[in-house]
Amino acid sequence: MGKNNREYDISGNRATQSPDGEAGQEEVIMEARVAAGLIERQSQRVDRMFNVFSWSFCLIWGVAWLIGYLVLGLATSANAGVTPIWAWICGAGMLLCAVVLSIVVAFRGLSGYRASSERSRRESSQGVIYGWTWFLAFSLGMSALGMISQRYELNANATASLYCVVTALLVGALYMIGGALWGDKSQFVVGVWMLMLTLVLPMFEGSTGYIIMGVLGGGGMILEAVWALFASRKGGFADGIRAGKTEAA
Repeated sequence: MGKNNREYDISGNRATQSPDGEAGQEEVIMEARVAAGLIERQSQRVDRMFNVFSWSFCLIWGVAWLIGYLVLGLATSANAGVTPIWAWICGAGMLLCAVVLSIVVAFRGLSGYRASSERSRRESSQGVIYGWTWFLAFSLGMSALGMISQRYELNANATASLYCVVTALLVGALYMIGGALWGDKSQFVVGVWMLMLTLVLPMFEGSTGYIIMGVLGGGGMILEAVWALFASRKGGFADGIRAGKTEAA
């Protein structure tokens, strides 16, 4: 008699397995392979998404810093150490453009994507908190510096040096935090580089500090963008090879 799709001999020992039982086992194995493939593809998609965010954000902010701080430095130097209003407007405009472009990149990357895995939800939450950390640190930090400058009647040169040092300190710390959150060595290296600038900037006057921030600070972010882009392209190529081998198997 058959029992649970298996046949038994007279002694009660299992003799053979019916074709229906074998087909059921094969179906379970196939479903497990499909599920594993879906999980792997989703994980790769999340990795690619954050790689794109990394190099895009670094390029946007690197260009904004390079242009904005160079304009501030050159205009201040040409105006006897006093930064003209139009230069402040240009610098602030570059930073505002960077904020808008960063938001656009974030929404385009997340559009149509629904985080279903625990890892995806965790990384999405980390990204939101990290973005708000940047916004609050800069908005509150720069506002506090403006209040300090007015309260103690600092001259233009001292104010410029103070802004450069505190900005480099904030950016360096935030980049190192980002590197720790996502295990991104490139962000950590740029963070250390920015912190090293805080020891160099006090040695120069305000206009020179702006130029240093533009060339070394913005240039460092652009180099990180190139590094992150190369790493994402290399990683995507390796993922494609692995996916092809898995399908062939």
